[in-house]
Amino acid sequence: MDQVAVLPHAGHELVAGTPSDGKTIPFDKTPSDEKLDHHNSINNGSEVSEKEEKEIVAGLDAANYLLPIRYDGDQASMNQIYHFKPTVVTISRSFMVLLLYFVGGAWALFLPRGDLQEIKWRERGNEGRLPLWIRAAKFINPGPFSLKEHAIAAITATSASNGAESVTVFATTNLFYDIPLSATTVILNSKPMRYFWYASGGMLAYQPFPAYIIPWLNSVSVPCLASMKATGSKADILTNQYLWRLITSSATSMPLILQANYASGIVFCWIAFLAVYYGNAWSVKSLPFLSTTLHTASGGTYPTAKVFVNGILDESALERYGLPKLSGTYVWAMVVNSLSIGALVAHCIFWYGPDIWRSLKDGRKGVYADRHHAAMKKYKKASWYWYVGLLVIAFVLGLVVVVKEGITLTWWAYIVALALGAFIAPFSTILYSRFGNGIATNQLMKTIAGDESSR
Repeated sequence: MDQVAVLPHAGHELVAGTPSDGKTIPFDKTPSDEKLDHHNSINNGSEVSEKEEKEIVAGLDAANYLLPIRYDGDQASMNQIYHFKPTVVTISRSFMVLLLYFVGGAWALFLPRGDLQEIKWRERGNEGRLPLWIRAAKFINPGPFSLKEHAIAAITATSASNGAESVTVFATTNLFYDIPLSATTVILNSKPMRYFWYASGGMLAYQPFPAYIIPWLNSVSVPCLASMKATGSKADILTNQYLWRLITSSATSMPLILQANYASGIVFCWIAFLAVYYGNAWSVKSLPFLSTTLHTASGGTYPTAKVFVNGILDESALERYGLPKLSGTYVWAMVVNSLSIGALVAHCIFWYGPDIWRSLKDGRKGVYADRHHAAMKKYKKASWYWYVGLLVIAFVLGLVVVVKEGITLTWWAYIVALALGAFIAPFSTILYSRFGNGIATNQLMKTIAGDESSR
């Protein structure tokens, strides 16, 4: 078969200044220059990799469905349980990739192999349609756990496990606006909820003692001890974490440039928060420090349920209670978040724009200086109508929820939200793919919705 260039795989060590084929690059050339010099050979598939790779085929077998469903459930449950706690705990995606690799390998090793059963059946002189038990074995375990099956399981498991933002919306409508939620909206019913509480009750064997009764085993926060009734997480000032489950592996896995940027941002927030509060910006000294709730002008809790009856604004109640007030630190956070969205777009355009534009021009000429693209050329592409079909189905399901479930979102606002998401998503994914972290862009939609509702 034709040999094509592939991405470096396990066992290939890459050294700065040395391409994957082991050839030394002259000092006056960078690895990028070398790659561009060989783009023609890469594009036509003539460059040979260190190890000839056969085409990886991933069939429609049970592992492609059951493994992602099993482990995205674990990650989604962890995200939901810890979403409203001071410290968010998630299962690392790198851990998920490693876990699925070993579980998938065990799946292929210990379950009856359908391909081997077929070989034995053919060797006995049998022909024609395979028996049902062999077809079932091929569906459950068709053969070795391939790289593409591993990729499908990992991508599906990590992509389907993020439901935290949706539960935030449900919690907001339930807690602050007293809007009842139907089972269609939240996709829940009494039976799975009952089993959920059974599982939660079992986990409480660990949680109450070290996590609540003896919190010193987890962490010690000096500001929390000094101000027991204050809200917020105290911006991590003088907080010591002792439990690795709360520290997580981000301190060792994220790029140092990201960690340095994050740490400098926290220190800057310490200074900004104190300056905003003690400088009485926006007249916020009458409001609690680091509060994230709505308040009256005197600092009390704003009666949201009385002003918004079933999600509809009562103008007479608004005149009686006045406009809600936000703490200065929360206003500062929203301002900085809005600025970061503009910085995200500007950074991607000016920093990555030339490379993206060059790739687009090369693509129009049929030139792709990318080893991964060359490796993927031998695989059949998914038809365009699969993407269009999934888009139409998802759009219709979302529209049904918007129109029928009374979530206060109009159909045209739903379309605007999708259009805005389609615009901002490429910028977010560029930054996320580079650093493993991104910018929260939901503030942009809040700004547009607030401007429209004020008219």
